[in-house]
Amino acid sequence: MNVTHPMETHDTGVVDGDTGFVVGGDYLDEDFNRRILPPKNPRGARRPRKRRVESQTQALKPRRCSKCGDLGHYKNTCRNPRADFDADYPGDVVPVEDLFRGHVDGVPSESAVAVGPNVFRCLEAKIVEHHDSYRRRYACCPKQDDYVCGYFEEVDPQYPNRAMEVIDDLVAKMREAHDVLLEERNNQYWMEGEDRAVEDGMRAELDELKGIVGVAFAAIVVLVAALLVMWSF
Repeated sequence: MNVTHPMETHDTGVVDGDTGFVVGGDYLDEDFNRRILPPKNPRGARRPRKRRVESQTQALKPRRCSKCGDLGHYKNTCRNPRADFDADYPGDVVPVEDLFRGHVDGVPSESAVAVGPNVFRCLEAKIVEHHDSYRRRYACCPKQDDYVCGYFEEVDPQYPNRAMEVIDDLVAKMREAHDVLLEERNNQYWMEGEDRAVEDGMRAELDELKGIVGVAFAAIVVLVAALLVMWSF
């Protein structure tokens, strides 16, 4: 049986009750048309789709909000009221357990209380001004100089006294360590100076000994020459 491509077919008439083509006077049934015509869907039934259907599949990378940390949405669609607290009240809430750790949490917690305006100023005065890393150890807001993050008096009246004692103790230990370091450096310089003095003395003695040996060798040479002259006569 000869198979003809559909592009080479042509109609020779219309026959009632028949849906096939007429090729050279022979009628082609639908089964033959399905075999020679290209398929409507080039991809198989079990092959995946080119595009992902969002309602049926899930992305490989989960969506995580950078504002509240929850999965399923991004920050532009975040509706978590706890995440907006930092934007409404920047630096006004600090957890009690993080007072001496230098952490400022903008999200309210069970142990968070409102801050006081003028509590850390006395603490900042006790810290050495030129020591920036020492100052960064304590909870403070550099953007809010007038309302520094501290609230010892509102939490416990004894907190300021304890904090002042701790700060004074740390400053005293730091000054003591600084004095010890200076003393060690001075001792090291003194030892280096002593070593240099001893080395210079030994070098001078060696030069003097070399001079004595040279003079003695010259005297011996002269004496030997004199003896040879005497023996020649």
